[in-house]
Amino acid sequence: MLTNFPVLNGLLGLLLTSAVLIAVPGPSIMFIVGQAVSVGRTNALRGVIGNAIGTYFVAVIVAFGIGSLLIQSSMALMVIRLLGSAALLAIGFQYLFFSKPL
Repeated sequence: MLTNFPVLNGLLGLLLTSAVLIAVPGPSIMFIVGQAVSVGRTNALRGVIGNAIGTYFVAVIVAFGIGSLLIQSSMALMVIRLLGSAALLAIGFQYLFFSKPL
């Protein structure tokens, strides 16, 4: 049926996969619930907003096909991985050295 329209076939697969992944609760839901229980609704709302921004960013990358370009360019992918690692290390050091004791 959709064999004559490969773009629609790929789009249908993307939509079905996205729907399943959105319907299944994952780590972001656990994080938001944990924030709501431990520190309140305001911080949970910040988590929701951050999650939405991150999801939007990934959707834009997928929609424009930048993801496949990054996979083909090993240098660009390495730069993104290094930047992500540096950001996680910075957050970890802030948490370890500048957070209030429990």
